[in-house]
Amino acid sequence: MLVYRALNGRSGRRMNAVSTGPQEEFTYGMAGPIPMFALAATRYLHDTGLTAEHLHAVVDQSRRNGAGNPRALRREPLTLDGYLARPYVCTPLRTADCCQETDGACALLVSGALGGPRVRAVVRGGGPGCSAMDRAADVTAIFSAYVAPPCCGRRPA
Repeated sequence: MLVYRALNGRSGRRMNAVSTGPQEEFTYGMAGPIPMFALAATRYLHDTGLTAEHLHAVVDQSRRNGAGNPRALRREPLTLDGYLARPYVCTPLRTADCCQETDGACALLVSGALGGPRVRAVVRGGGPGCSAMDRAADVTAIFSAYVAPPCCGRRPA
């Protein structure tokens, strides 16, 4: 069995195109994933008291992680001042917070030959509402709360 996933987010139809979702989302400016994540980030920053400096720390760590990978698209360091100078895409998210749109694909071939491998588990990083954030009970807990151990006493609903 061949399991695959392919996206042409760079050369094909862009994810932020207005024709990609329910009409009621566009009434409130939710044209694609960036405004949805900005909504979740705004709520998270409000609830936790975190700031743009904390958002920079995530970008900084991601770039440090990619520094040794020649295939990483963003490897160069980004100072806090450099981060704060980046334009907003959708407040509080700046261009440095958003992923680079790329074309990509992956495939997994599962074979039963010779009593071959079995797929014992499949994990998707999300939870209730991750595919329709506008209907999630808590937009701040739909991804990481389901793929990372709970910290600070916070658990998925």
